[in-house]
Amino acid sequence: MKVYSRVFFVGILFCCSFCAGRGFAQTLQDGEQAFNEGRYKDACAIFEQVKGSNSKVLLGYTYMILGEYKKSESTLKPLAKSGVLNAYYYYGLLCSKLYRFEEASRNLNTFILRTKNAQMKVNAQNYKNQAQRAIKMYPNAKEVEVIDSIVVVKEDFFKSVKLGKGNGYIYPFSSFFKGESGMSVVYETFKKDRIFYGKPTSNGDYNLYTQTMLVNKYGEESEVGEGVINTSSNENYPFVASDGSTLYFSTDNPERSMGGYDLMITQYNSGSNTYLLPENMGMPFNSPFNDYALYLDDEKGIGWIVSDRFQPEGKVCIYVFVQKETFQNIEEQNNSLKMQKASWSPIKSTWKETNYDALLEKVSMQKKEAKRGGVEIPISNAVVYYSKKNFKSKEAREQYEKSVLLSNSIANFEKQLDKQRTKYRMSSNTEKKNIEPSILSLEDTIFSMKNTMRDLEMKYRNAEIQMMRK
Repeated sequence: MKVYSRVFFVGILFCCSFCAGRGFAQTLQDGEQAFNEGRYKDACAIFEQVKGSNSKVLLGYTYMILGEYKKSESTLKPLAKSGVLNAYYYYGLLCSKLYRFEEASRNLNTFILRTKNAQMKVNAQNYKNQAQRAIKMYPNAKEVEVIDSIVVVKEDFFKSVKLGKGNGYIYPFSSFFKGESGMSVVYETFKKDRIFYGKPTSNGDYNLYTQTMLVNKYGEESEVGEGVINTSSNENYPFVASDGSTLYFSTDNPERSMGGYDLMITQYNSGSNTYLLPENMGMPFNSPFNDYALYLDDEKGIGWIVSDRFQPEGKVCIYVFVQKETFQNIEEQNNSLKMQKASWSPIKSTWKETNYDALLEKVSMQKKEAKRGGVEIPISNAVVYYSKKNFKSKEAREQYEKSVLLSNSIANFEKQLDKQRTKYRMSSNTEKKNIEPSILSLEDTIFSMKNTMRDLEMKYRNAEIQMMRK
């Protein structure tokens, strides 16, 4: 779904460059290049210098990409109020991300009525439809207890999900299928008799496929739920529950999704060898962001959801939630509190008056296991270092060392936060009021430190790439 925004973004840049004349062209081209290379901080710095409403629209959108939603709103909202056409589009997208779906729908509708760009009208209509779908889902948002979360690089999320025996195995697509590449994972049943995976088609879209074990190797590839599951959009990240018939996957089909990838559920009928029509899992399992994957561990009694909600580009948050047979609707009357529970922001809003220590201990052990694999330092899509000694640039190595120190500090603050959260859960209502400010302060501190961490990571990667080009 993000491709719509990227195409429109470049289109506005071209328009700005043409209209502004030669004087601004280079600056805007630099901004476009910085944005397309993922150097969003640099792009912001450029757009902040350029005068005019169009440049401010670009600035507001770049803030949104960076996850700086307050800055994005303070930039885009006044522009939309003053009638800047492109601002309606991006402010509408921002409102969806902030769970203000009715406001999103109104702004997108204004853009649809006024724009003369046929393709962008289609894109805006898709986003409006998703906002309308979210409006219908919101009243039925479920009460789900999220007991922990961890932010990781998107490509490495599988390392942080350790399924127990009886729940199967997940592998990176490229390591399971040697010589093939794909942004996906392979799920293998615990009996190791069947695999499910997403794979790009000739059109570049991902569809779901499966193979069955014959004697000592997997047989021919076949489409999962032919005519029912796969669409002209992307379907990816499959997982089969321990019952052997419940299939979870994600899709960014605009007719099924409320924004980006949404998690879907379907059932396999062994008698007819078919799947039922997939259903959207609704909120809070899904969000206006990309919700990529769901995994369940019946032994531990927990589940994981991999989502980029409220995360910067390239990162995902793995939410750990308590498994239940059924989830009740959120009965909260206060809309602000209900939105917190429906969006898992913050996750403490989902907690009950219970002790999660036993479950958290299992999650803690899992995190320790995930860290035993050694150090990986991604430099680019094609280059990964496994030691700071691999750095060729002195500047890059120094920035990396700073990031390691900061990472240790973040870990210490997160331990303090975990202790405070545990104390909060076991306290009386009066004591909770005294503890809450320290929890909020720690959350703000950690958030700020993680932003600094992203800046350091960007600096050492850029410095090393420049050295490699010499």
